[in-house]
Amino acid sequence: MPTFLTIVFIFFLSFMTIHSESSKEPFGPLEIHNMYTPLSSFLSMTPTASNTTPYKKINYNINTAWTSNMQTNNTMTQNIEVDMEVISLNVAAEYGLTENSDIRFDFWAMHNFSGIMDGAVRDFHRTFGFPNGDRVNHPDFKYNYKFNDCGKDVLDYHTLESLYSLKSSYLQTKHTNFLPIFYKNDPLFPFKNNLYDCGNKVLDVPSGTGLGDSNIRYKRKLKSESNSLPAFSTIIALRIPIGESNFGYRSGTEIGWGIVLQKSFNPLNIYFNLSYIYPSKRSFFNSTSVKIQPYFDGSLSFEYLWKNELSFILQFIYLTSPFQTKLKELGANSTQVSFGITKKVDENLKFYGAFTEDLSYYTTPDFSFHFGIRYFLSPLIK
Repeated sequence: MPTFLTIVFIFFLSFMTIHSESSKEPFGPLEIHNMYTPLSSFLSMTPTASNTTPYKKINYNINTAWTSNMQTNNTMTQNIEVDMEVISLNVAAEYGLTENSDIRFDFWAMHNFSGIMDGAVRDFHRTFGFPNGDRVNHPDFKYNYKFNDCGKDVLDYHTLESLYSLKSSYLQTKHTNFLPIFYKNDPLFPFKNNLYDCGNKVLDVPSGTGLGDSNIRYKRKLKSESNSLPAFSTIIALRIPIGESNFGYRSGTEIGWGIVLQKSFNPLNIYFNLSYIYPSKRSFFNSTSVKIQPYFDGSLSFEYLWKNELSFILQFIYLTSPFQTKLKELGANSTQVSFGITKKVDENLKFYGAFTEDLSYYTTPDFSFHFGIRYFLSPLIK
């Protein structure tokens, strides 16, 4: 993976040196965030530029994504399966409140299904030498999104004393259909290969289509760019719980605060976003060993402008996990990289396409394809 990314980055930089024409107005970073399904019910601070929407203008955004998720794990007390594809639709509107501030409203809809990309993802990984992970042991085109948790650590799996303790206590109860998969060949446990079911089904999300939660974001530009210093803005966002609860949404209001830096080195523009988010508690985790914690959401974007018509973007996204747990499929921090192109049709219309790949195995999708449209419109009422 690092070798492949190095080659892509060198190509990206070499392309930048070939063309020298610049644009006066940058297009901005990609409106992309981590689309891993267990994280989709949390507030995400989508990367943005420091500049605000012009006064009394409306900026409409339509963003779509096709995402493939595959992460599973069985431990002594927990079982998680995220095997699905998601098509998401985001419709947003930004309005210029003043010359230096705007407000944005986001609305989301999701379609969860078994997918059609399993074979293509495996071939892609094989071609570039990426690991296929859990895809090796799971059938194609199956849908699973569930999480079970016993609410406490049953034992320390790494000591022989704990193994004997397990055999003498838990396995003499009615729950005898238990064998940890990493001990399935241990002669001490010639039992059925199945995770212990403590009856605490935390999540079991069906396939189908539903509404996600909505966001409201306010952005204030505090300082314009100078020769030596970047432009500086602050943002504050609220997550409004209007989504469908059977898809894991509607968990409560969440708040996030962040900063945005933007610096131009024509024809290169750099954007840096960093936010701190305080999430709401999830009632379905109350009786589990999983806790909810504040988290950071950051991005670094490099945009190269060519002939005031095209924008080539390399973007990194880093997210600390809102879950406090030893289960890496929920608790690990994540890093992703996106490659995108934005096309300017006229002064008011732009569209983009992008591809996102994970740099960290856990808490990220295998890949995401993105397409979006941005349209500026002056309101009818002045």
